[in-house]
Amino acid sequence: MDRNKFNHVKKNGRNPPGSRENPIKFNGEAAGRSELLSDLEYTKGVFILVGERAVYKITGSAQECSGRYTFSYAAKPIGFI
Repeated sequence: MDRNKFNHVKKNGRNPPGSRENPIKFNGEAAGRSELLSDLEYTKGVFILVGERAVYKITGSAQECSGRYTFSYAAKPIGFI
């Protein structure tokens, strides 16, 4: 992942959870650059924090998948904290 192509996201606790400035901590793992896997269901359009610093926006609805995780999401990397 080339960090020069992403924006720096300034985190604060004043904005509502799930916004760009206050992303929700993601419970799952990134399966690729544009796919996330989780056991929890997230809504479309929510900003989430994957790992320590990566911020993604969920661009698709939850799709059921078989395997270790229950849901698969289409996501777009937004930036880093």
